[in-house]
Amino acid sequence: MYEMAKYLSVEDRANSSKSPNLESFHYVHKKYKLEKFGDMGGDRMFKVISEFASNSAARISIRRKGEILDGVLLNETTIAIVTPLILRVLCNVEQSAQIVFMDTTSCIDVMNTNTTLIMTWSPVGALPVGFILSESQSERAYIQGKFLL
Repeated sequence: MYEMAKYLSVEDRANSSKSPNLESFHYVHKKYKLEKFGDMGGDRMFKVISEFASNSAARISIRRKGEILDGVLLNETTIAIVTPLILRVLCNVEQSAQIVFMDTTSCIDVMNTNTTLIMTWSPVGALPVGFILSESQSERAYIQGKFLL
């Protein structure tokens, strides 16, 4: 978008109909995606995840925003995934329950989901212990994810 702006005159760059600002561009793009693909979140997302879980060997736990967990109202949606490889690591590697480290990546999809890989050390390198998808990188999201694993 900004690459094209260098070919516009000063008057045209000031005209937002010819060179929209980033917020306007984002709004129109979001509206286009909603019209073309429909809502990517909410019930549709959970239906797709549930279908995947039923056809997969992975164990998937979901806690949705608004649910009550251990007497606490959840303020964001969290999904925890445990694959067969992770189950083998948890069963066979002693330190997997003692020493872990986390690597979080955010904004990798259209819903700005945060993906957190929880790993433990081993002589051959890091081994996966869990995988959490959440709406934010807050402490609460990590706690919710830990309880789901």
